[in-house]
Amino acid sequence: MEMNHSEQPDPAPFPTRAKADIDGWRVRLYFWSRDPHILIWIAVIIIGVGVALGKMWQPDDPMARLEETMREFRARMSDAAQQGSMSRGRVDLGAELLKAKPDIGRVLTALESCNRHEPQAIANVTLALQKANLALTDRNLAFAHWQSLCSHLDEPGADLLYFSSLAKPPAYANELVGDFAMHARQPERALSCYTREIALRPDDVILRKKILSAHRQRNDLAAIAQLARDPAYASLLDVRTRLLAAMRGHDWKVVWTVLLEMQKDSHSDRIPIILTCIAGGVWLILTWQMGQPRGLFSFIIWAPLIAIPLGALSTLPVLFLDAYESEVWGLKHTGLFFQDCLFFLAGVGLREELCKLVCFLPFVPVLLLRKNRLEMLLVAGAVGLGFAIEENVSYFRTSTPANAFARFLTANFFHLAATGLIGLSLCDSLRDLRKKWWHFPCMFIAVATAHGFYDAFISTPGKLFSTLGCSCFILLSLAFFRQMARERGAATDQLFPAATLTVGLSVLIAAIIATASMTLGLTLALVTVLIGGLSLTLFVWMFFILFQYGLRDEEEPALSPAPAQN
Repeated sequence: MEMNHSEQPDPAPFPTRAKADIDGWRVRLYFWSRDPHILIWIAVIIIGVGVALGKMWQPDDPMARLEETMREFRARMSDAAQQGSMSRGRVDLGAELLKAKPDIGRVLTALESCNRHEPQAIANVTLALQKANLALTDRNLAFAHWQSLCSHLDEPGADLLYFSSLAKPPAYANELVGDFAMHARQPERALSCYTREIALRPDDVILRKKILSAHRQRNDLAAIAQLARDPAYASLLDVRTRLLAAMRGHDWKVVWTVLLEMQKDSHSDRIPIILTCIAGGVWLILTWQMGQPRGLFSFIIWAPLIAIPLGALSTLPVLFLDAYESEVWGLKHTGLFFQDCLFFLAGVGLREELCKLVCFLPFVPVLLLRKNRLEMLLVAGAVGLGFAIEENVSYFRTSTPANAFARFLTANFFHLAATGLIGLSLCDSLRDLRKKWWHFPCMFIAVATAHGFYDAFISTPGKLFSTLGCSCFILLSLAFFRQMARERGAATDQLFPAATLTVGLSVLIAAIIATASMTLGLTLALVTVLIGGLSLTLFVWMFFILFQYGLRDEEEPALSPAPAQN
């Protein structure tokens, strides 16, 4: 029986090749980027290179280099370091006394570094002073100072006190008495002596520094603010003291100026700049990949490039609010857990999220017109990323090296996720104000609270607090991923996003180990990386699992044959 032509089976919708495998570099990339064994070995190799570089670049004596680094850090944060800059330098007493007309100021400075423990050395100095071509008043003052030093009582002798109390005291007498008072932690007495001395030598820069130091030791910021109006004193103030003085005087215009100067100074060190570029680049690439751009000129490609600088600018109002709240409201970091919870909740978390949100507002009209919730989430996240990038650089000036290096592992994504969630909730509320007006305030309060508790927990020593801080980070990350899961398209990623994350974080970890080894040594650099290891490990695991299923709520639609052509 013959078959009719109309009853013949339809041809296969797709041409097939028997016993032929679909192959090509795109297919291989698809499977390689999803193979955990390949990703683990890539991470091991990259981090191994970082460890090798760290071993090569670490100083010969890591502990000595670390001590030097910590001294430099304390020098930036303590008033004692500023006092160290008030030295008149080291002077050779013998060379000065052999001059035809020795300078009494240099002679008095040289006496402070002479040997005062051996009788023969004391006798030699005394004899040299007797033979030197000094004026009678200068010789008597030098002897009075030398006797005070040799007494080892750390207080001025009777002769030195007599000279300083005269109606017309010789130059340097009151300064010497004031120096003894400063060493004895008597700033009021020292300030009285320096004030009398400055009337005799009004152009002496070192003496002005000592006056400022006495005010700092008294914590008299109001007096410093008054002196700061004099150009002769203003040029001698370090940035931190100028900021504190302006805060105490409520001179908020000067506060803005000083904060700008501090931000500029933060960019002078190349190591934080290198790490910032690497960390920021990793999360920017992931932001692009999460946005599933359709081409180079897609909105999701260029909007984050504008959002990141705006986020970096948001650090300035945050610093200003920090200064204002510290001075006016008394919100300060005390080191006491319960008091610091108020500081981090009502201060840090609230002001940082508010300032980042303000910098996100210019994007809101455009995003509302585009009606793409994924773009809302990621553009807002890019603002948070810009804030984290700038803040990480600043931490190298205000925090210990170990804490500054560790921040690069988690801070970038934390701010990206926090601002992304708040920005998306704001757009949702504005799109349907009658029904969803409550989304934004609830999300803002929740994220700001999580941010505050996270900072409070990680700033408190103890494994329990570290675990609680890690929990805040993971919960915020999970909320961000769930929002993204609802908005990403069903298209399969050619390159597995978790592979991008793994390789990117491996490069960042290797860079941290290599650069931290130059300052801390390899051992402490590895310990620094392990500080954020638990949070980072849980985060990568969660990222990998969520992306394993395409990071979407629904399964991919199955391919169906193309309809027959008529």
